[in-house]
Amino acid sequence: MPENLPMIESKSILERYHPNVHLLGAGDESFVFTDGTKVYKFFRIEPEYYRHIGKQLKGRFKGCKHFYDVDHETIENHTIFIYDYESSRNYTGGMEQELIEMMSEFASCGIACKDIKPNNLRITTSGLKFIDYGHDLVPYSESDFISMCLRTFLCMNHWANPQFISFAQITSYTWKSEHTDGFIDFFNRAYSRYLEKGQSSLSEFRMPSNRWIDRMIMKYYSDNTMVYCLSDMSEELFIKRVSAIEDIDSQYDLFLIYGSPDMPDALAQLIKNALRNGRSVRTIVPNPFFNGGFAKYVEVLESNDLYPTILSHSDPVSCDGGLESKLILLELSSNLPEKRHFSTPSRNEDYIFIICGRNVPPGIYMRCWHSVEIQRCGRWGAIIIDDASDDEDIDLLIRSTACLHDRVTYVRNNNRRSILPNIVDSIKKICTNPNSVIITLDMDDALIGRDALCMIRTEYLRGHDVVSSTCLKKDVRVLPYEIDYNNVRNSKAGDVWMHIRSFRKYLFDNICESDFKENDNWIEIFNELTFMVPIAEMASDPVQIRAPLYLWEPRTADDDAHKAADAHTKALVTSRKPYPKLVIPHVLGEIRPPGMLVKDFQNGDILIIRHAEKENRSDYLSTERGITERGERESRLFGSCLKHIDLYLCSEIRRTAETAYCMNKGNGGAFDLMTDPILNSVRYDYNVWLDLKEKYGYLGIMRRWRNNEFTHGELPDFKEYSTRFLLKMLELSEDRTVCVITHDHVVCFLASIFKECKDSRVPYMGGFVLKRTEILDQLEK
Repeated sequence: MPENLPMIESKSILERYHPNVHLLGAGDESFVFTDGTKVYKFFRIEPEYYRHIGKQLKGRFKGCKHFYDVDHETIENHTIFIYDYESSRNYTGGMEQELIEMMSEFASCGIACKDIKPNNLRITTSGLKFIDYGHDLVPYSESDFISMCLRTFLCMNHWANPQFISFAQITSYTWKSEHTDGFIDFFNRAYSRYLEKGQSSLSEFRMPSNRWIDRMIMKYYSDNTMVYCLSDMSEELFIKRVSAIEDIDSQYDLFLIYGSPDMPDALAQLIKNALRNGRSVRTIVPNPFFNGGFAKYVEVLESNDLYPTILSHSDPVSCDGGLESKLILLELSSNLPEKRHFSTPSRNEDYIFIICGRNVPPGIYMRCWHSVEIQRCGRWGAIIIDDASDDEDIDLLIRSTACLHDRVTYVRNNNRRSILPNIVDSIKKICTNPNSVIITLDMDDALIGRDALCMIRTEYLRGHDVVSSTCLKKDVRVLPYEIDYNNVRNSKAGDVWMHIRSFRKYLFDNICESDFKENDNWIEIFNELTFMVPIAEMASDPVQIRAPLYLWEPRTADDDAHKAADAHTKALVTSRKPYPKLVIPHVLGEIRPPGMLVKDFQNGDILIIRHAEKENRSDYLSTERGITERGERESRLFGSCLKHIDLYLCSEIRRTAETAYCMNKGNGGAFDLMTDPILNSVRYDYNVWLDLKEKYGYLGIMRRWRNNEFTHGELPDFKEYSTRFLLKMLELSEDRTVCVITHDHVVCFLASIFKECKDSRVPYMGGFVLKRTEILDQLEK
């Protein structure tokens, strides 16, 4: 076996200060040695980062039963973690009570771990011990605590699985019941134990901000950028710093970093001198939204004739009452920025969050927004409504975070309206796609985990039209209620109010507006019952996910008046006339999301869809991009929900065949695949096509082509071309049940033969179903 030179070098350095050590183990970040008395974790990379973590850990676990008291030292610019050595053996499952106690100790110390696995646990004479102190330790949050507890629960029952890491990752976003049965009880016991112990008096566990600073420099500056720091920021690992700034040379873009929002007069004068000729200076300061208020800070800047524009907030970290962003990047100029007039753009994404609140503290809003922003599934939009908050800072904070994204529509009410009319107007007036999935999220709550939307999306891919989950009620427990969709008019309204609440927009659109009101007044308390009860009745296939995907932090006292209002609203809503099941009619050529196609597709039909999610890689030519790992999973899932497919027809582009292959894996059929260039595109002359696309866009071309507006030979005759296309599709498919996998513009072209062209991009694996009789009827016209 070849010698491990990095290990030998690390051991050699360590032995100069701690002789007679031998290797215990190795990982991606470190080598672990012992001299029989102490353990030495020698970090091979990022010494400043681990030095910062070491400072955070020092003394933090003192007195804990399941952790070692960790110290640290620096040797020749290498960071070493040091703790006691004990003889131990491998963890081999079980020990539920000790695992629960370990989870509560983690939380009480203000920490969670993202990589709980059997190898990180050891059994000593004093009991169970955690041994992996490194980059997987993060500040405590309810979301990370649930994730950590789930991995611990899986360790307890599946410790012998040789593929534990991938097994745990898959389980965390699929939430398979056979692996997670019993977890809610396990978690509630661990959470209750943590609530009994309470948070320790230690200072918060902080992640360094220097990585965000580095990202900002890379984004906004060049290698020649002059970077100054007015105060000592060594705690944030920012190494290059100066104690004062003598001058700001206007030929450079300068990045000014200082440790307090208060701006010295001398610095303000230097900045003003540098802002001549319309230039600007960017600065990083402690985030005023969490240090006295941004509006107050702006007054201070403007008194010095400096006008700020917000460019970015640092990554949010845990704080009392939510999340806060420690630093903010501002651009200062000498001219008053033009006031932006925010329009109210419509939303037509596949998944749309409706977020509403009033007088929500900045840390609570940041927690909510961050929980949405980090979702791994990207095809979402959001409507955020501030219902006339008293403090203008929350308006400024929302604008400076969410409104930097094109996928967000922000509504600021000048007068309070209450939650329900805001929700109704947002869904009925701003959301334009009846097939969109609507997800309601209170601004003072949050999603749990980065995969919450992925889990919701999975259920819609299966064909469900309403998806709910369960929630963690902060400082209480995960609520184990089971929704009863078949008895929504009982005394508990079937518990359909349960977070998370999501549904297809067309279900909401069918609710009579009078059912949102009592005596012509909008129902304000427990208003979610007004739409969830009728939606549950109209739904053809509602489902509840067992995973807790929602953090619920009620801000209303659960007193007798609150309970009486709950009972009143339930009695009112359940006494009204029930809604019948809503059957969505088949509309010829209407492009639908994949989950809705599951209901439409029958034996003998032709299913026409866009390929699965493609890789987003700039180093590939567009024709070479395959599908993503999530695209593979979703293709298999979609295929498993469909009727048996005899034949897949694909374009000659790689990602269409990959989609077919994965769908076939789920469908259980023989892999019978045919390709044809006619399914690649609708181009006639490629250069002409590029000119038309730049001028009109894909969808504009389709509409004009169908309406015979190209009269100078730019494209072939639409009727002749579409006839040839349909005949070719019939010829290739014969009489079999067929899935045609192609591209969004081809799907739009085929749909436009039967119906007006869709005015937005086709969702991945979205499309429509045709029967042969419908194709033949069209050919006869």
